[in-house]
Amino acid sequence: MCIRDRIRAAFRLLIGRGPGDLLSGYRVFSRRFLETVALRSSGFEIETELTAEAIARGLKVVEVPISYYPRIAGTTSKLRAVRDGLRILAMIVSQSARLRPWRLLGLITLAALILAVLAAVLARGRN
Repeated sequence: MCIRDRIRAAFRLLIGRGPGDLLSGYRVFSRRFLETVALRSSGFEIETELTAEAIARGLKVVEVPISYYPRIAGTTSKLRAVRDGLRILAMIVSQSARLRPWRLLGLITLAALILAVLAAVLARGRN
């Protein structure tokens, strides 16, 4: 599973249904939306923040297929996969805590419960 797939899965789990490819394409928003959204990011994670805000406000999110072409010879990507991927994941968690706190808290609680049950089973097996 590549970083893009993990980011998409985290977004859907913590925020809700988003576009198929969260990290590419153009975004079109109404002026009213852009005047009322308080952005906190400025890097690659801004796409994630804008999409999460739009979904949380119940705005229609439409994906339009695009064609990918090979990178022009001699050019390099500005994306740093690990650093930018971690920043995007941090933005997803931050947006989830702000926009959908019960979903995030529910997942944390579920993870803690699973760990507690696993610890109890392992402890019981030793005795």
